[in-house]
Amino acid sequence: MDVYIDEVKVATVDESGVDLWQQGWISDVLPAGTHTVRLVHASGAAVDLDAVRIIGTAPLLTDGTYDDTNAAWFYTSNWWTYNGGGPFSGSLHYSVTPREFAQFSFTGEQFSFSYTRLSDRGVVDVYIDGLKAASVDESGADQWQYVWVSGLLPSGTHTVRLVHASGSVVDIDAVRIIGTAAVLGSGMHDDADPAWFYSVPWQTYSGTGPSAGTLHYSLMPGETAQVSFSGTQFTLMYTQLSDRGQMDVYVDGSYAATIDESGAAEWQHTWISGTYAAGTHTVVFKHKSGTAVDIDAIDVTP
Repeated sequence: MDVYIDEVKVATVDESGVDLWQQGWISDVLPAGTHTVRLVHASGAAVDLDAVRIIGTAPLLTDGTYDDTNAAWFYTSNWWTYNGGGPFSGSLHYSVTPREFAQFSFTGEQFSFSYTRLSDRGVVDVYIDGLKAASVDESGADQWQYVWVSGLLPSGTHTVRLVHASGSVVDIDAVRIIGTAAVLGSGMHDDADPAWFYSVPWQTYSGTGPSAGTLHYSLMPGETAQVSFSGTQFTLMYTQLSDRGQMDVYVDGSYAATIDESGAAEWQHTWISGTYAAGTHTVVFKHKSGTAVDIDAIDVTP
């Protein structure tokens, strides 16, 4: 069924799937006022309409952290709830049926969501303002409140849809809204700078050797660290050791390089990126392989 709002096609709803009464589809946030909706049977033997819900004032999340039970979340019908130790605020929503989705809208420049990473978890597709932004694989070593972080977004109102894409089960624990995203300027920035986002569970070291006496390290492949900067190039500082592994580098969503941190022992070893167009960029460092990798500091070139 094709959906037209004010004579503009906004979506195609596929009504096929596992048998379920009262399945839902949710529009994005619209400007306040009067709108006309046209639902068109586009293809297939049959489509149906059950009911419509009108939201006079759409709830918008602002800067802060919100549980999966917040009233701003919209869930399609076949989500279930878990209550107990482990998740943020002791609750989460989970889906066992691919194509189920959850949706929220917010005002800000960035967001992250947490989930439970387990070996039996599947994949969640992330759509922002109707465009697919990422596929989040929730499988891996067991971890409550694992974190995925979006890239930078234009300041304003955005709608996020999290779709159960594949696998036996996915879950949603909480969402964090960043009203004004932190962007590093030129110069040296420590691993402890609040602009960094670390997936759980990066460990910390404090003592002599690293820049500013601190570093973050990962003992688990798949862990990520993310930061945004304004400039044309960056230099990563880390500890080179014989037991260190490899770390993949992604810039603005594209693979850029693999850093091999193994070698003769040396504090504050450096790796220099390629050159990028002047402006704001987002970098993700992902523990690819090996026993450990670490991040000490980053130096941004204007």
